[in-house]
Amino acid sequence: MASALDPQIKMLLDAAQQSGAPGLHTVSPTEARDLYRAGAALFASIPEQAITINELTCPGAVDPITLRRYRPTADSSVPLATLIFSWRWVDVW
Repeated sequence: MASALDPQIKMLLDAAQQSGAPGLHTVSPTEARDLYRAGAALFASIPEQAITINELTCPGAVDPITLRRYRPTADSSVPLATLIFSWRWVDVW
């Protein structure tokens, strides 16, 4: 059974689709990074005290994998989105 998409995430996805900007998967890695940074700037207004950031590691096949956990503070109403990314998935020449 598929779970329902969070209404706030759906709103973000709809806005991205309606913006006319190309999908990150349709452009070069350099263009995708520039588009991502431009979109991320929209969230720059979230006050830093609204989140707690922890640096973590977990065991990897060869070396530990560095992780960063972002959590809203207990008194915050900031929504949370999860991004899992690795440079190993993108060929950068």
